[in-house]
Amino acid sequence: MGELARAAVIGAPDMTRRAKQLEERGLVVRERSASSLREVLIALTPTGQALFTRSFTHLHAAHQAYFDARLTATEQRDLGRLLAKLTSRG
Repeated sequence: MGELARAAVIGAPDMTRRAKQLEERGLVVRERSASSLREVLIALTPTGQALFTRSFTHLHAAHQAYFDARLTATEQRDLGRLLAKLTSRG
Protein backbone atom coordinates (compact mmCIF):
# COMPACT_ATOMS: atom_id res chain seq x y z
CA MET A 1 0.00 0.00 0.00
CA GLY A 2 2.88 2.35 0.80
CA GLU A 3 4.39 1.88 -2.65
CA LEU A 4 1.01 2.46 -4.24
CA ALA A 5 0.51 5.65 -2.21
CA ARG A 6 3.91 6.97 -3.30
CA ALA A 7 3.19 6.13 -6.94
CA ALA A 8 -0.17 7.92 -6.73
CA VAL A 9 1.46 10.86 -4.90
CA ILE A 10 -0.97 10.69 -1.99
CA GLY A 11 -0.57 9.96 1.69
CA ALA A 12 -0.84 6.46 3.14
CA PRO A 13 -4.08 7.27 5.06
CA ASP A 14 -5.72 8.50 1.83
CA MET A 15 -4.59 5.38 -0.01
CA THR A 16 -5.97 3.17 2.75
CA ARG A 17 -9.33 4.94 2.58
CA ARG A 18 -9.47 4.69 -1.21
CA ALA A 19 -8.46 1.03 -1.17
CA LYS A 20 -11.23 0.31 1.34
CA GLN A 21 -13.76 2.02 -0.94
CA LEU A 22 -12.54 -0.01 -3.93
CA GLU A 23 -12.74 -3.19 -1.87
CA GLU A 24 -16.33 -2.38 -0.87
CA ARG A 25 -17.17 -2.03 -4.58
CA GLY A 26 -15.60 -5.43 -5.32
CA LEU A 27 -12.78 -3.97 -7.43
CA VAL A 28 -9.81 -4.96 -5.23
CA VAL A 29 -8.94 -7.36 -2.45
CA ARG A 30 -6.65 -6.45 0.43
CA GLU A 31 -4.78 -8.86 2.68
CA ARG A 32 -1.98 -8.81 5.20
CA SER A 33 1.41 -9.96 4.00
CA ALA A 34 2.53 -13.35 5.27
CA SER A 35 5.98 -11.93 5.96
CA SER A 36 4.95 -8.70 7.73
CA LEU A 37 1.75 -7.98 9.63
CA ARG A 38 2.26 -4.27 8.97
CA GLU A 39 2.30 -4.76 5.22
CA VAL A 40 -1.00 -4.82 3.32
CA LEU A 41 -1.10 -6.23 -0.19
CA ILE A 42 -3.71 -5.16 -2.72
CA ALA A 43 -4.78 -6.82 -5.97
CA LEU A 44 -7.43 -6.22 -8.58
CA THR A 45 -10.39 -8.57 -8.70
CA PRO A 46 -11.50 -9.80 -12.14
CA THR A 47 -14.15 -7.04 -12.09
CA GLY A 48 -11.50 -4.48 -11.15
CA GLN A 49 -9.18 -5.70 -13.90
CA ALA A 50 -11.94 -5.43 -16.50
CA LEU A 51 -12.78 -1.88 -15.38
CA PHE A 52 -9.10 -0.91 -15.40
CA THR A 53 -8.62 -2.31 -18.91
CA ARG A 54 -11.62 -0.40 -20.28
CA SER A 55 -10.72 2.82 -18.47
CA PHE A 56 -7.02 2.69 -19.30
CA THR A 57 -7.67 2.16 -23.00
CA HIS A 58 -10.00 5.17 -23.13
CA LEU A 59 -7.73 7.35 -20.97
CA HIS A 60 -4.63 6.43 -22.97
CA ALA A 61 -6.35 7.35 -26.24
CA ALA A 62 -7.47 10.70 -24.82
CA HIS A 63 -4.00 11.52 -23.51
CA GLN A 64 -2.37 10.48 -26.77
CA ALA A 65 -4.68 12.77 -28.75
CA TYR A 66 -3.96 15.64 -26.33
CA PHE A 67 -0.19 15.26 -26.64
CA ASP A 68 -0.30 14.68 -30.40
CA ALA A 69 -2.17 17.97 -30.84
CA ARG A 70 0.39 19.92 -28.81
CA LEU A 71 3.81 18.27 -29.10
CA THR A 72 5.86 16.90 -31.96
CA ALA A 73 7.05 13.29 -31.82
CA THR A 74 10.53 14.53 -30.83
CA GLU A 75 9.09 16.69 -28.03
CA GLN A 76 7.08 13.72 -26.76
CA ARG A 77 10.21 11.51 -26.69
CA ASP A 78 12.13 14.25 -24.88
CA LEU A 79 9.32 14.66 -22.37
CA GLY A 80 9.23 10.92 -21.75
CA ARG A 81 13.00 10.86 -21.20
CA LEU A 82 12.84 13.80 -18.78
CA LEU A 83 9.94 12.32 -16.82
CA ALA A 84 11.78 9.01 -16.53
CA LYS A 85 14.79 10.88 -15.20
CA LEU A 86 12.67 12.72 -12.63
CA THR A 87 11.03 9.53 -11.40
CA SER A 88 14.13 7.32 -11.27
CA ARG A 89 15.47 6.34 -7.88
CA GLY A 90 19.11 6.78 -8.71
